Amino acid sequence: MDLQQVVTCVCVDAGRERWLLDPLLPPNDATQVWDRLAQRPPTAVAVLIPDHMRRTWSDPKTKSLDAAVRRYGCRAYGPSVFDPDDGPPETCCASGCPPRTRSEPFLTSARCSNCRSSA
Repeated sequence: MDLQQVVTCVCVDAGRERWLLDPLLPPNDATQVWDRLAQRPPTAVAVLIPDHMRRTWSDPKTKSLDAAVRRYGCRAYGPSVFDPDDGPPETCCASGCPPRTRSEPFLTSARCSNCRSSA
């Protein structure tokens, strides 16, 4: 399988919410990105599929989802399974089901997807 060299991380503003989808946090010296996120911090971060659990640029041991939650105190959502070679994030993630249409809400579970406790 050929993996793409370029990956995407998306920042979505929806009303009062700001979501980071499939986060790949940039190096510490990417001040333009960090300044923009500081102006309006994310309220939630979500990893949509296990393959998108990415490490930060600055610390290859830290998962971007964990770093975003520590930095901004936002909610975390993740898949119900994780890559067995990589393991789950440190952060307790609620599992979620993205909407199929614009009028449907993002449906979430109150159960943590990696430890099964209440999130």
